[in-house]
Formats: sequence, C-alpha cells, structure tokens
Amino acid sequence: MYMKFVYFAFLFLLFSSCLDFRKSNYRESINSLAIKLSSLQEKRIEFIDSINFYINNSIVIDSIFKSTYKDATLSLCNARNIDLFLNYKRAFTQLYTETLFIDSVIVCKRESIENLENDIQKSSGIIAKYDYFISFEKDEISRISNFLKESQLKFIELRIKYEDLLPKLNSYFLSL
Repeated sequence: MYMKFVYFAFLFLLFSSCLDFRKSNYRESINSLAIKLSSLQEKRIEFIDSINFYINNSIVIDSIFKSTYKDATLSLCNARNIDLFLNYKRAFTQLYTETLFIDSVIVCKRESIENLENDIQKSSGIIAKYDYFISFEKDEISRISNFLKESQLKFIELRIKYEDLLPKLNSYFLSL
C-alpha cells in the first residue's frame, strides 16, 4: 500500500514537472510570436508613412494640374503621362487601403495570441492542441509577413515608375 502511494506520488510529480516545462516552452513560443507581430507592426507603420508621402505628393500634383489646365486638347504624349499619373495615384491609394487591412489583421492576431497565452497560463482549452494552435499562429504571422513584403515590393515598383514620370509632368507644367 505504501509502495503504491510512493509510486503514484512519483508519477504525479513527474507529470506536473512535465506540464511546467511544457508551459515554459509554450510561453517562449508565444513571446516569440508577439515579438514578430510587433516587428511587423513597426514595419507597417514605416511603410504606410512612405505611401502617405506619395499620396500627398500626387494630391498636390493633381491640384496643380486642375488649376493650370486650360486647353481643350492635349498632345498624345501628355495625355498618356497624365493618364499614367492618375493610374499611379489610384495604385498608391489602393496600396494604402491594403496596408490598413494588414493593420486590422495584426490586431486580430495579437488578440488571438493573447487569448492563447491566457489559455496556457490557466491550463484551459484543449491542452493537447496547444502545439497545433501555436503552429497555426506562427503560419498566420508568416502569411502576414509575406503579404507585407509583397506590398512593399509593389510599392517600390510603383514608386520607381512614379518618380520616372515626375520629370515628364514637370516639363508639361512648365510648358503651360
């Protein structure tokens, strides 16, 4: 009888120490995810500031164009440049909207990670699926990161084309 008690006490201690060890690993994983999410949010803030600069720039150019345009006709070259400019202006606005969407996804992921962390702290929910949930959140953060990288690449390409167009627009404005 005494031997059974010692045996069960030993198993209980072994089991409880494993749970504490796993909780520690889970907390480390959750902290790592939270850090990655914060990093993405910082990158998004810098990125949206860059987009805003070009949106504001295009608004100024658009207002200059509207205030100086007097001709009923344009040369084909100038018409194409103005059309390109308007397309780039819309593309910057669309990119800005996509970036705002990224921000809302980051907020949702942060809440999801905090809920998972609370579940782990309290040992609630489906404990056997904690590894799955952490892996799922890691994949989601990776998707957010990839989406942000793709948006940044679109922005770089758009910015290069836009800056290439600016001297042509300036030349047109100077000819007025």
